[in-house]
Amino acid sequence: MPLGITFLILKFVFNTLDSILDPLIPDITISLFNRLYYLPGVGIIAFFLLLYLIGLITTNVLGRQLISWGDRLFTTIPVVKNIYTSSKQLTDAFSATRKGSFRQAVFVEFPQEGNYVLGFVTNELTDHDHQKMVTVFVPTPSSHLKGFSSFFPRENIPFPADR
Repeated sequence: MPLGITFLILKFVFNTLDSILDPLIPDITISLFNRLYYLPGVGIIAFFLLLYLIGLITTNVLGRQLISWGDRLFTTIPVVKNIYTSSKQLTDAFSATRKGSFRQAVFVEFPQEGNYVLGFVTNELTDHDHQKMVTVFVPTPSSHLKGFSSFFPRENIPFPADR
């Protein structure tokens, strides 16, 4: 039963994508044993190639330049500037970096002063007052996959290199 359901869903997705992209891609037929056979799926292959090329462009120099231009554009519009900057800082705080999502283990005062718990630094950023902040993930005791992400001022985090 699961195999049949998987097959039907994949067939539906395949046929839907192929029918949507079919007008954009010319029909390709293969002549085999004096008969012409229509080759389905060319639209899907073209779609994934296009998606791959867009990914290559956006992750390289041109993409970085476009993102930089967009950042400058949105940070010059008065009302949009505050919303865009805040949402960008929020996504930067929770995004994984190339070094990995957990950079370093630290002890932080959480949930109140005087109580120290083990946390993991996930990101560093600067808030709107130009104060350096550190995002720390504090796992819960019952499940280490769950936890709290909190922002702490950089000077309140005792990094080993600071000692």
